Amino acid sequence: MNKTQTNKFQNFITTHSTLVVIVLSLIMVLINPLLSYLAKKPLIVSATSYNHLLHINGKVPMSYLLLWVPQSMHFIIPGVLSLVTIVLLITLLRINKVSPMFRTVFPLLIITSPAFMFHSNVISHFMLFSSLVLGATILFGRKKNYAVFLSLPLWLLAASPSLFLGIIVLLLQLSYLMKEKTPQRLATTIISSLVLTIYYVTHKIAFVLGPFEVYDISSLLPDLGGIEGVSFFVLFLTLVGMFTTWKQPSFRFAYLLLPVPIITYILFPQTVFFLSMLLVFFASVGLINLFKRKWDLDLLKKCAFILIVLGIVFTSIAFAQKVTTFRPTSDEFSAFSWTKDKIPDSSIIFSTPETSYFAAQIADHNVFQFTHQAYANNQTNEILITAYLKDVNPLIEKHNISHIMVTKDMKEQIPKEYGFYTLLQDERFKLIHSSKSVEVYQVLAVTDK
Repeated sequence: MNKTQTNKFQNFITTHSTLVVIVLSLIMVLINPLLSYLAKKPLIVSATSYNHLLHINGKVPMSYLLLWVPQSMHFIIPGVLSLVTIVLLITLLRINKVSPMFRTVFPLLIITSPAFMFHSNVISHFMLFSSLVLGATILFGRKKNYAVFLSLPLWLLAASPSLFLGIIVLLLQLSYLMKEKTPQRLATTIISSLVLTIYYVTHKIAFVLGPFEVYDISSLLPDLGGIEGVSFFVLFLTLVGMFTTWKQPSFRFAYLLLPVPIITYILFPQTVFFLSMLLVFFASVGLINLFKRKWDLDLLKKCAFILIVLGIVFTSIAFAQKVTTFRPTSDEFSAFSWTKDKIPDSSIIFSTPETSYFAAQIADHNVFQFTHQAYANNQTNEILITAYLKDVNPLIEKHNISHIMVTKDMKEQIPKEYGFYTLLQDERFKLIHSSKSVEVYQVLAVTDK
């Protein structure tokens, strides 16, 4: 590709950036539902989604949305929210007269990031938060008084699920006040802060929600097995972006936000989404600066640029393939459906924490994790690693566990040589259902053996 062709390609991308971003977003959104449909898998996937379905009568914005949308259409919520988020982001960038290059690069890096791809395929309060906050920010930045005050309910809805979200909202408002303080913006910030403080105290709102998936400190890097986060290439571009902007006043608001998601991610890895989005912001700046700087060899510049783009694309493709493996599988869904029809309603099912969300929603049964939430996680681990029947029997009796659901993830989490799975060979446990990846055991009373 010669220089003229390269310039034409760049001009096309920047001129039609909105169309390019929306089309690509639509493709990313449709991949998982289409592949799930072809594989006869449930269209709604991940423990995060099923947690929201379980708490559909809760007092958080996602619960209201699930109640408003017909149950048969719940599967479209992730895709619609992600598209709305991208459209609002593009609108915000245009309103703030951001350069065409950044308006193209930033949304493209976002929609190809594993963090965004994950939350655009699950029913996620983070994606709803993003839509509400972007809408609120657009109104908050307007010159008209009524528009600023109209942002208030959006700020409140966005921040209501957790204290951490309230801190993010406050920091965003403060960043705008640092840029241009007006009486209307200051009043909106004060009112929202007071209302949220009262709400958090009176309703005993948690600092963060979850985790509903298996998260750890490596969750930031999907290349190391993380469930979302950003690629190594984006992390490299982030460092470039930080190195080139840390002295520029116009980026002060980004550095104001940075410590909060970093510290919160270390303490609560399930909040990796926010840190990922901020890193993508700096990565976008880094990529543009690399592209604009003068290189001694034009060929080296092109090779470096192509290498970075291909690295991001390959990571995105690999993660898109990973999304198609999200649980529940078709085999698990069949097993949960069988459990719903064949096991008495009064039964209490024991399984791993992640499987419990699927069992509670799809099988529509009481699950150990939710009947004893205050100490379920510790008790679950205690049961799973127990090597002796005399130790596990009292725990089963104490919590009235009547059935045990063994899935692939349980077999992977407990030791093969010893532990709870080996105890299931005892006559106390009767195998009543078996499929490719799921086994269901009935716990027999002592007199039934």
